[in-house]
Amino acid sequence: AKDEITLLTPAYAARRRTPPTLITAELSGFDKPIHVNTEQAGKVNRVSEGEEDRPINKGTAILVGSGAGAAWLNAHLKPDDYVKLNFLLSPNPLPERPDKNLMKARAQELFDRGSSDTWSNVENAVGGGPWLVKDGKQYVDGIAESVNQESFTMARHPRTAVGVTKEGDLLLVTIDGRQSFSKGTTLPETADIMIRLGAVNAINLDGGGSTAMVVKDLYVNSPSDGTPRPVADALLVLQSSSIPSKYAETRKFNRLTVTAGEEISLPEVWHQMGLGATLPDWWGTENGTSFVDQAGMFFGFHAGTATVIGTGTIIGTLPILVKPGLADRIVPTVKKVELPDTYSMEVLVTDKYKNPVPNVGLSVRVKGAPTESYSLTTDVAGKASLIFTWPLDLNLPIEISSPGIVTVQVKRPIP
Repeated sequence: AKDEITLLTPAYAARRRTPPTLITAELSGFDKPIHVNTEQAGKVNRVSEGEEDRPINKGTAILVGSGAGAAWLNAHLKPDDYVKLNFLLSPNPLPERPDKNLMKARAQELFDRGSSDTWSNVENAVGGGPWLVKDGKQYVDGIAESVNQESFTMARHPRTAVGVTKEGDLLLVTIDGRQSFSKGTTLPETADIMIRLGAVNAINLDGGGSTAMVVKDLYVNSPSDGTPRPVADALLVLQSSSIPSKYAETRKFNRLTVTAGEEISLPEVWHQMGLGATLPDWWGTENGTSFVDQAGMFFGFHAGTATVIGTGTIIGTLPILVKPGLADRIVPTVKKVELPDTYSMEVLVTDKYKNPVPNVGLSVRVKGAPTESYSLTTDVAGKASLIFTWPLDLNLPIEISSPGIVTVQVKRPIP
C-alpha cells in the first residue's frame, strides 16, 4: 500500500517481486518463525531499490517501503544497523488515519494499546470480508465494509468462503463462476449456501479469479481464468505429521482428446484400463485447467492439456487435450492509425466457452463500399489483424462475418 512499510520473509515467496519504484532493506538474523506478540531483531545487510527477481534467502527478511515508507527506510537505515521489530495484532479498528507525517505516532498508539488475550494467542490468520453469516443468520455487511454493492455484493462472481458450524467444524467452500456451467453467486446467495451447509458464522474470502481449492495436491474446482491465478495469501490445512503414502502403484494412461464442452466418465476409463476394482477415492486436476467432480466426471471447458489424477490404492494419471469448440463469437477491436482514412483492426474468434479458435475464415467489408472488402484467417491464438481504408465520406459500419457465426457490425471510432 502507498506510504507504508511491509515485511517479507521466505514464507512469503522465494523471490521478492518488488519493482524498482520501491525501497528495500535486507535484514539478516531472521531464523525464527514470526509469532504474534513477539520481538525480533535483524541486521541491515543492504538498502537498495526494489529488485523483482532477487531471492529471499533463508534467515533473511526484507523491509519494503513505498512513498513515505520508502523515504523513511532511506533516511534511517544503513548497512550494519540493527532493527528491532514487534509483531502485534489489535482487536479494535484504528482511528482515522492521521497525516502521513504522524505515521510514527499512529504506530506508537497501536503499540501502547497492546492486544487482548484472544489476539495474543493467534498462530495463523488470513484476511477476509464482508461477513456472510452471524449467529446462524444471513449477515452481509458489504456497506459497512465499503465494498461496491452493485459490482461486488449483488453481482455474481466466483466466491471463496470459510465458516464454522455449531459443532465447531470448519467449512472451506469455493463456488465456481464466470463460466458457462457456473455463473457464480452474489454475497447473499453465498451466505445462504453457507447456512445450508450448517454454518453459524461465516465470512467471505478473496474470490473471483483467485477462487481455487487444492486437496491432496489436486485442484478440485475450476478457476475462472482458465488457469490458477497467483495469489498473495491462502488458508491452509496441513497434516500434523508426515504420514507414509498408502499408494502402492502409479499408472500413466495415454492422452485422450475431447472438444470443449465434452464430458468424460473417468470410472469408465479406469474400467477400460482394467482398473475397475481399484477405482480412485479422490479425483482432481494437476494444473487447474479443467474440472473433475468427486463422482469422476470430467468437464473440459478450457482449451489446453489437463492432467487428471485419481488417487486410491493406485494413482492414475491421465492427460486430456481439450480442443476449442466451434467458432461462436467474433470480437473486433478497431483503432485509427496515422494515415488518412486508415484504421487497424484485430479480430478475436472464440467458441462458446471463450476459447480462441484458430483457422477461422473471416470476411471483412465496409458496408456500402463493395471495393473495400478483405479476407482473413485466424492464427493459432484465434486472432487476425488488418490495416484497411475506411473512407470518411462513407460514414457506414464495417461488417465482419463467417459461416455459422452471427455477423458483427462495427461503427467508426470517435476521434
